[in-house]
Amino acid sequence: MWPFSNRAKLLRILGRLAFYNDKGIDYARHNPDQVEVERASGLAKVRDLVASIGPESLPQEFLQAIASGNVATDFTGQYIDLLKAHFASRDAP
Repeated sequence: MWPFSNRAKLLRILGRLAFYNDKGIDYARHNPDQVEVERASGLAKVRDLVASIGPESLPQEFLQAIASGNVATDFTGQYIDLLKAHFASRDAP
């Protein structure tokens, strides 16, 4: 995968969101309003990249997590792992 491809950008944003949710909120000492702004910003970036990549080429589980907003609150990195596995498979366009 190219380091500046939309797929790589998507993985980086998901990584930033997961870190932010795990430790970044405490490090930044954000209040609940600031947390919502950060999460909304990250989710908007994810949605833009998904639109650029084409949602039809991504796993349904990931698309459902975007629709529900779970991608913005994940602190485990599970969606990074899901997409890495998908991108590495022969099924990924």
